[in-house]
Amino acid sequence: MLLLDHKDFEGALDMAEAVLLVEDAHRAWGQEPNLNHPRRMLDVVHPGENRRVRLNSFLGAWPRGGYMGAQLQMHAPVMQEQQQGLAHIATDVYALYSSDNGALLAIFYGGSVRPAQGGFRGTIDLARHPIFGEIATAAIGAVGTKALAREDASTLGFFGTGSFAPGHLLAVASVRQFDQIKVYSKTKEHRERFCKEMSEVLEKDIIPVNSPEDCVQGSDVVMCVTNSDKPVLSGDHLDAGAHVTSIVASSHAGPGGVLVGRTELDDRTLERASRIAVVSKDQAITDQHAATWGAAQRNVISMEDICELGPILAGSEPGRTSQSDITVFHQNSRQGVSCVPIAARYYEIALERGTGTVVDL
Repeated sequence: MLLLDHKDFEGALDMAEAVLLVEDAHRAWGQEPNLNHPRRMLDVVHPGENRRVRLNSFLGAWPRGGYMGAQLQMHAPVMQEQQQGLAHIATDVYALYSSDNGALLAIFYGGSVRPAQGGFRGTIDLARHPIFGEIATAAIGAVGTKALAREDASTLGFFGTGSFAPGHLLAVASVRQFDQIKVYSKTKEHRERFCKEMSEVLEKDIIPVNSPEDCVQGSDVVMCVTNSDKPVLSGDHLDAGAHVTSIVASSHAGPGGVLVGRTELDDRTLERASRIAVVSKDQAITDQHAATWGAAQRNVISMEDICELGPILAGSEPGRTSQSDITVFHQNSRQGVSCVPIAARYYEIALERGTGTVVDL
């Protein structure tokens, strides 16, 4: 059995390969629903400490690769700091098993996401060396975009310049050949720096724009990779045939520790969409995601009209049906099935490189 610190494999996997691996695993899940258990969250609020702690669990299998895996991820936010814009600290442990003989192959440990402020490496390094949670999350967003965006999509409007943005931009650029990429975030200096550095990574011009309208109008694909509590775009600005991918699905702690739903999508975007897909409907309902479940409670959409990504990939559910459709993919949580092929490939790379510590169990 290999014991692997995240530093042993950080940046070892090419993003384009990760997208293909995750696509394969989600297609398999679409064919066999038992390959994944939706993420489960255990939330505890410490009395008198104004502090919420969350333990996430992920279970998934990838039979074609011969692997199964389980992840525990601890989030330890301080709510008062969150309200000042600081994010949680996350640590996790991942156990990779052989589905052929049940052997425990590897245990990965370390951070899977980075704090939102402080201690970051540059944008270029974030793009070229994504860590476990980032590469799996970005890959799912790209797979959903690939499944629903027009084949001839050539213009990307991109919202966000935070720590998850570089990996998501790299991932989505691997599934469509964009001639133009526009980026918007609220802070002018951030979007200009992000565009300059990601232009070097992608070896093409990336343009900072001055408003959400400029980012959306004329874009064949709109990708939202922010940490926003409220919609970042207006659905009225979407062109016919546009596709929108959004990643915000979690809740944040409001006054008194009450969880408040968050969404990057406005009601008009959902109303105009001919097809709305999510990673997991069970996850949307269990976690009461504002973008879908919350909208359904207000009768903006119906949960019955929402499909999952896996069946679209497997061909049992339709995706885009015409060039003029507006489609939406809500990347509403990476799943255990998303993580298994990433962990498996890291394990194989570690074997190839001779990295990690061999432990006799």
